[in-house]
Amino acid sequence: MKNTWSVAKDSSVFGVGGGLVGFGLGAAAQWLDGGDDASSIFLMGGVGALTGAIIGQLGGMVIVNQQQGGTGLLMTPILGLSGSAGMMAYSKFRKGHSDVKTVIKYGVVGGIIGAPVGAGIDYLRNKV
Repeated sequence: MKNTWSVAKDSSVFGVGGGLVGFGLGAAAQWLDGGDDASSIFLMGGVGALTGAIIGQLGGMVIVNQQQGGTGLLMTPILGLSGSAGMMAYSKFRKGHSDVKTVIKYGVVGGIIGAPVGAGIDYLRNKV
């Protein structure tokens, strides 16, 4: 658990960078989709920032853990990213959602569910 927390802190720059990119992409997608009012543009920017931060943080954790020669932080980023990508694919292809907002919201939910499950698996795997 200590290694997971250390890697998460050290890779926070990836999360911040992903959040900034996600905010820009989310706001741009809403604006291009015909969002006229500022509140909807900023709301979608916030959802995009959360998505980008999750993806950036989890991807950065893999990179930092490898650089530090950690104890094998593996399932947290894999399940976080897989959950996010899986839910986005489910929303787009299975549910037939065509608007970017809904697809990204599904991705946020998948990442929020997958990452803690992976953290629990990593914790148990390193304890045994």
